[in-house]
Amino acid sequence: EGVGSASALTDLDVRFNNLEGTVPTEIANLRDLSSFACGNNRLGGTIPSFNGNRKLKTLRMGSNNFDGQLPDFATNPALETLDLSQNNLLGSIPVSLLANSDTENEIFIDLSDNQLTGTVPGELTRFDKVRLFLRDNMFSGIDTGLCGKLDWLEGDVGSFGCNGIMCPPSTYGPTTGRASSKDGGQQCLSCPEESYYGSTTCGGHKSSALRRSVSMAVTVLALSAAALIVL
Repeated sequence: EGVGSASALTDLDVRFNNLEGTVPTEIANLRDLSSFACGNNRLGGTIPSFNGNRKLKTLRMGSNNFDGQLPDFATNPALETLDLSQNNLLGSIPVSLLANSDTENEIFIDLSDNQLTGTVPGELTRFDKVRLFLRDNMFSGIDTGLCGKLDWLEGDVGSFGCNGIMCPPSTYGPTTGRASSKDGGQQCLSCPEESYYGSTTCGGHKSSALRRSVSMAVTVLALSAAALIVL
């Protein structure tokens, strides 16, 4: 029997393994599931439907090989934490993203290191407190209504406007891809050859797949070296 038979399961964490393949569809049968984390594996395919998981509050699927369009998760009204960073997601952010989540709660969204395009939609202004991370995609714009959300990103949007969400084209923000007052402060730096919002490097935009391949290779080398030391 598969995971779908564990009907009383509320927290499922399988991060940091070597899991491959796709997420089983029967996970939608877990009606009481509040947290699912499968990050840092080698899972792929499209993001599965979580339509049956109406109690889901936390979803962490970063550092995998998921592709296809970004779902809107409108059928998950309890969802507050969404991490899909470092995958291969395509297309634009749906205007209905988290459409039924509670607007009074602080929302965490990390879509960094994908291949998302288009403009960050203004419909997200319905949330007053958001930590939204979008670096290293291929965005062409930010709805200006978002730049007035003073409490977003722990006040960085209030301090830096749109730059607090993502550095604009012709600039970059080392590490974060945006201006921030945290960790000693960071400004968006000039880079005439950069064509996308939210870049962390100057003219050196890399796909998430390439970043992940390099990171995985470094990890393998480190583990191999450690094994040799033990021997």
